Amino acid sequence: MRKWNTTVTVTNTQNETGTATTPVCAPDPQAATTGIANKLQGEGYKVDHVIVTPAGDCDHQH
Repeated sequence: MRKWNTTVTVTNTQNETGTATTPVCAPDPQAATTGIANKLQGEGYKVDHVIVTPAGDCDHQH
């Protein structure tokens, strides 16, 4: 499993826009994008843009 830094631009229900950077463990960049987008959408945010950059290997135990 690889570690990816995701930088996500989101809009909340008050139409305010912000950016969050979150590390994500996923097998590839597409899975990292889908994972973080689904999580944020589930919390009520509209995902506007996602940038994914490699950040090495995940450091949690399997």
